[in-house]
Amino acid sequence: MKVLYWNLRGIANAPTQNALKKFVRVHSPEVLCISEPFVALDSIPSSFWSSFNMVVVGTNDRGGLLPNLWVLCKTSIFQSVIILSVTDQQVTFQILMDSTPCVLTAVYAKTTIVGRRNLWLDIAFVKSSFVTGPWIVFGDFNAVLGAHEKKGGAHLCRQSCEEFQTMSDTCELAHVATKGAQFTWARRRGVRGNVELRLDRCLANFNWLDCWDTFDCSTLPRFCSDHNPLLMSFSKSFGPRQSLFRFHKMWIEHKDFYSFVKQRWDSVNTYGCPLLILQHKLRVLRKALRSWNWEVFGDVHRKVDADLANLEALQLSIAASGGSDVEFAKEVELQANLADSMRIRKAHASINCLKEGDRVFEDPVSIQNHIVDYYKVLFSDHGGCVDTGLVSRVIPSLVTEVENASLIALPSPEEIFSAVKAMDPDSAPGPDGFNGHFFLSCWDIVGKDVSAAVQYFFSYG
Repeated sequence: MKVLYWNLRGIANAPTQNALKKFVRVHSPEVLCISEPFVALDSIPSSFWSSFNMVVVGTNDRGGLLPNLWVLCKTSIFQSVIILSVTDQQVTFQILMDSTPCVLTAVYAKTTIVGRRNLWLDIAFVKSSFVTGPWIVFGDFNAVLGAHEKKGGAHLCRQSCEEFQTMSDTCELAHVATKGAQFTWARRRGVRGNVELRLDRCLANFNWLDCWDTFDCSTLPRFCSDHNPLLMSFSKSFGPRQSLFRFHKMWIEHKDFYSFVKQRWDSVNTYGCPLLILQHKLRVLRKALRSWNWEVFGDVHRKVDADLANLEALQLSIAASGGSDVEFAKEVELQANLADSMRIRKAHASINCLKEGDRVFEDPVSIQNHIVDYYKVLFSDHGGCVDTGLVSRVIPSLVTEVENASLIALPSPEEIFSAVKAMDPDSAPGPDGFNGHFFLSCWDIVGKDVSAAVQYFFSYG
């Protein structure tokens, strides 16, 4: 699925219409959003939209003024689009994408800090009223996060940047890295008068980032406008399901592991809620480690078989000829490689036999049913609890005001690292597949982001 957003600064002229047709036909977006058209919607004949199978879904509402944000979609998905919220600076709609109901908010923000405050409130309202799953907010925000998103011109308004960041954090939206042009708007007035800013972007919540196997936001060439078009592409993989990722302790021992992790981690530029930043960086690293593991260690099962065969052949050769220093060194190397491969294969091994008392379960269904029954009994309420009043009588007298203040205080990075070190590194990893060994070995790389995420959680819940 694809979404195309473009602030085209006037659609009435033929060059812009031709450019729009070209972009749509080349990239085939299911959703098209146009801002700053400079004309009334009904001045564009419906035949123009139907020429590339598009139909108008809705526009923003500026009272007595002409709408300056139009939303269109492919005729094939028109029936699945539901308009949820319309104000003067945004249009929010729900659409079924790859069988997943998603909320999309198209934005065309005002150029003043005061005017944008209403948009920030609108976005917060959308989150609280309509968002329960995947959600993206995209378009021309007419705001930046800091000096790194501006080139040339006067100094930035610090308050504008802070309010933009606050809205992102409050709504738990991550600023998705954009491929292509660093700045999406430019004013060309000679070398000294050249000004560029990153005004157009895409923000996404945790559910959106977790929903798609691939998600890219990229710019298209700036043409017939001072803004780059923004193209968002996302899809799910319907092939064989990829095996679950699990971090392997033995990776730490590889000479290139630390530098590989640092390079990948530092290359991810994401802004927004610290929790989302950490989640996004772990997801990028997880994908990179999968590829790295395959390149460095290969197919572990085939590698074990190959190493065993090579070791056997070498040992037979040594037995027949008496061996040489080169062969002895090769034998040691093969044994070391085989040990590494064995460790990986052991980590990948699944349960194929379960013993309880004198009973042995070997059938997968029997193993599954036995485990389910075990935990049903373990977590069932047998009605044996008796309220002794211990909680109400004891706890208030145990926690002093000083101790309570310490319990709710924001943990320092040192305290967070101490908690990480106290974990059993060999215990089961979380859903992301990263265990304690990863965080302990890479704390110098990931510690800052982990600490920021934990502190954010303690501050905002």
